[in-house]
Amino acid sequence: MDPVTITIAVVDGPDRGRVFPNLKPGISIGREEGNTVLLRDERVSRFHAKIYSTGDEIVITDLQSTNGTFVNGDPIRFSPLTSGDRIMMGRTVLVVHIHEGSRSDDEPSTFSIVQVSRDVPAPDKLDELPTPEADERAKKGEDFEFVVGSPGRSSAELPPLPSDLTQGQKARIIRILDWIHRRLRSCLWSAVEDPSAQVVRIPREEWQRLVETIARITEQYRELVEPSEE
Repeated sequence: MDPVTITIAVVDGPDRGRVFPNLKPGISIGREEGNTVLLRDERVSRFHAKIYSTGDEIVITDLQSTNGTFVNGDPIRFSPLTSGDRIMMGRTVLVVHIHEGSRSDDEPSTFSIVQVSRDVPAPDKLDELPTPEADERAKKGEDFEFVVGSPGRSSAELPPLPSDLTQGQKARIIRILDWIHRRLRSCLWSAVEDPSAQVVRIPREEWQRLVETIARITEQYRELVEPSEE
């Protein structure tokens, strides 16, 4: 993985408007002095979460916080991160932007534009890094604009497979993907379009199979992000 830096923008909460630019992985978040991202939110734990690199991915781990950590609305103990992902802890919402490759401190980033309102606590995109004037406006509860990256997990792009899989791991992944593919293909092939109603209908048994498939995928996902304590 190329050298990575991470920009974290606070889009809601007591520190709304603050930006922590170009941080290296190994980022601690909490309300205790010494954290990389120091927050004033009393609902955030002293050492709440940590963002670090596994080599192939940037991930976040909840450090057994009192009120939990959420990524894009889902509670997590461990989760990969993508640019544009929203991290929620206490009353605070953070948005991450991951810069891959070498960057100079004054090199501008490319961001998307959106107006940030206090009525929108977790926007997918932001505009430009806030100026001191924007920070003052945030403290007064006014609307402002600033940065975030790409749309995160809402993107339709499929993440690549890890590059260092063993043959056994590859075989297991092939079996899992084949199981999912066969079930989705069966559902797709059974679908019948109803142009008059502008809907596509599938048989009840295929719908039940689809629901079961999603449930099984969810189970395996939870086994990865919430391993059982033995």
